[in-house]
Amino acid sequence: MDDIDYLRLLTDQAEQANAFLSNARKWERERWVCQRLLQGLNLSYRGEEFMPAGQEPPDVSFREARFEVFFVLDHGRRLNDEWREELTRRRSALSLSQLVQRQARPRRIRAKDLLQRLGPNPAQEGSQLP
Repeated sequence: MDDIDYLRLLTDQAEQANAFLSNARKWERERWVCQRLLQGLNLSYRGEEFMPAGQEPPDVSFREARFEVFFVLDHGRRLNDEWREELTRRRSALSLSQLVQRQARPRRIRAKDLLQRLGPNPAQEGSQLP
């Protein structure tokens, strides 16, 4: 595979990511998240066992279980904005070298801070975090 083919592949992948994160594929994305969870728990399933829950929440029904799927994003981030920008960047690139970016080093966060991020959202729940 030469650089042009690889650049085309990267662009196709960004297009797929944008499509997957779109509102039109919300159900598919929610079902996929539940399937990955069940795989991680080493539970078997069949695709037809997943059903839209009807009135939301919850998002997905699976056997007797009901799942509410949500993304935890940093303040100010929106679900698909970064992939839209990445798709534009990849479409305009003429070479792979134009796509190279330096990444910031990951930063550690305390377990307490992680739990607060994963806990209920006080703005939505009307409650205070401990």
